[in-house]
Amino acid sequence: MKISTALNLAVTALKDAGVDTPALDAKILLEQATGKTRAQIISHNEYELNRDEEAVFNILLQKRQSRIPVSQILGHKEFYGRDFVVDNNVLIPRPETELIIDVAKELFSAEDNFNILDLGTGSGCILLTLLKEFPQAKGTGADISKKAIAIAEKNRYNLGVDSAEFVYSDWLETVKTGMNFELVVSNPPYISLSESKSLDKELDFEPDTALFAAENGLECYRKIAESLNKVNFKYLILEIGMNQENDVIEIFEKHNIKFLKYYKDLNQIIRTLTFTS
Repeated sequence: MKISTALNLAVTALKDAGVDTPALDAKILLEQATGKTRAQIISHNEYELNRDEEAVFNILLQKRQSRIPVSQILGHKEFYGRDFVVDNNVLIPRPETELIIDVAKELFSAEDNFNILDLGTGSGCILLTLLKEFPQAKGTGADISKKAIAIAEKNRYNLGVDSAEFVYSDWLETVKTGMNFELVVSNPPYISLSESKSLDKELDFEPDTALFAAENGLECYRKIAESLNKVNFKYLILEIGMNQENDVIEIFEKHNIKFLKYYKDLNQIIRTLTFTS
């Protein structure tokens, strides 16, 4: 089968399965199956797939037709220009979460020596990216999922980050009282439980505990706000869901954590909030 034929058949199959980006996904899967780059696939569309390449491509295509996310099929996802291991035990890094890194770079300079706490660290993408961008910093990533911590440790090793540790904790439960963190970051679950049945099927393959929260998606913010007083911190950066800014600001200001500024993502949605102690 020629590359051009394989692509056309895959695009049609993925469209029929309800995939949002069939052409892009087909090319990514073909890259994986053949080991060729995107440019090679485009410029050599008459190339004949061998038997093994065709078999692998069909397996990958069937997985995507079942709506398994491409990142999980491949086992990795790019975040802020770096590659992170992912599986169905962690939230897949999203482009909008990169805003947390951009905001941190407004608050600190690359030469600063400071401590970071990442609550609900998942794959570790936020903490590890911050530690690559701020090489003098040190960080702790906390998560209630031991399987997620194992993935974060893999990413720490792959990226060569020696200044991070990952701990099992329900938010700040096992974080030592009185510790100093100049920066606390978190992308907690913020989707309302009532929305769980109306979302894309791809989310079925990510952990519910990383996606959904009670109290209309606000439960985790409340838990963080209630326990932050056990540590000393200067800045807090949070990712939030659409139209949650007023509720989240109110939750933290009730605990004397002062709101500073909001930031919009590329879709002009208020996505990130900063606070100070």
